[in-house]
Amino acid sequence: MGRQPAKIFFVIVAASTFALFAFTMFQLLFFITFNDNRGMPRVSHFSEDSKISGFAALCQDLMLLGVFVLQHSVMSLPIFKNLISNLGLGPAQRCIYVICTCLALQFLMSYWQPIGERSPLWSPQSTWLFLLLHSIGWVFIAGSVQLVDYNELLGLKQVYYYIMGVDPATPKLSPSLQRLYSHFRHPVFIGPMIVLWMQPVMTLDRLLLAVIWTTYLVLCHRLDDRDHQYLKEQFQLKHHYLSYMYH
Repeated sequence: MGRQPAKIFFVIVAASTFALFAFTMFQLLFFITFNDNRGMPRVSHFSEDSKISGFAALCQDLMLLGVFVLQHSVMSLPIFKNLISNLGLGPAQRCIYVICTCLALQFLMSYWQPIGERSPLWSPQSTWLFLLLHSIGWVFIAGSVQLVDYNELLGLKQVYYYIMGVDPATPKLSPSLQRLYSHFRHPVFIGPMIVLWMQPVMTLDRLLLAVIWTTYLVLCHRLDDRDHQYLKEQFQLKHHYLSYMYH
């Protein structure tokens, strides 16, 4: 592939990555927030007529979660990254990872099944309080993403550097940020915990989702004091920048 066609190809990949990521995150918000996802068009293939037994639903949901965890883990291994680079797709390596993650989430949301009857495990009287905390969780997620270079996390910056003839992108990151990324595979942690567990109505299938994703996030979250110090400094810089912009 020539240099010019390669640039066009990688621009298309980067644009597709951003569009698919935004679309998937929008659907994920509705999938997690609204327990009964039958009202969301195309998010789930579930219907009353296609209802399956509790054990079959449990196995299907576990399989869907397994596909997501397997994709998210295997594609982050050095051997897979080297394979992508050897195929000449190095600049789009992160984009490919994000696209596959979005497709895995789409697959999970499309075929997720309720387990047994949808009677809640808990439905607190203070529903408004849980809704407030749940909303705060999404605010935490949006705020946490601002502390890291989300253009780099989505792979957009790598494609930009390739097009501009600046390669590679990673060494241009500060050592502190490179160290953070080696420990912090997910740019958010507290937010998802709040969103997953502060459910106004918790059913068995959503409890399964919360347990599996919480376990996975905990196992991938290995920040130390130096990482926390870097995030604190980034927060102070963002605060200073916003204060300067609006005063």
